[in-house]
This record gives sequence, structure tokens and C-alpha cells, in this order.
Amino acid sequence: MQCEYTDILARIFQHEFDHLNGLVFLDRLDSIKDIVTEKEYQRIVQNAGKK
Repeated sequence: MQCEYTDILARIFQHEFDHLNGLVFLDRLDSIKDIVTEKEYQRIVQNAGKK
């Protein structure tokens, strides 16, 4: 059986599937420089909307 998920359900599924395979979010980062705080992330998102 093959399933295709989108949007938040896809993100949730991937998150849980990763756990089953021993992965956590940090394993998916290319660099530790990609780690940002929630406050910084919100600033980035808001600035992206202004362009």
C-alpha cells in the first residue's frame, strides 16, 4: 500500500517516521548554523513577507 501526505500531516508523518529510523530533526540540518531560535525564525519569516 502506498500513501501520499501533504501539508502538516506530511510533516507529522515524516517526523514520526524519522523517529522509527533513529533520526531527529538535528540530523537533517546541513549545518549547525541552520539552528535558529523561535524569535529569530519569526523575524526571518516576517522579513521574507516584506519582499
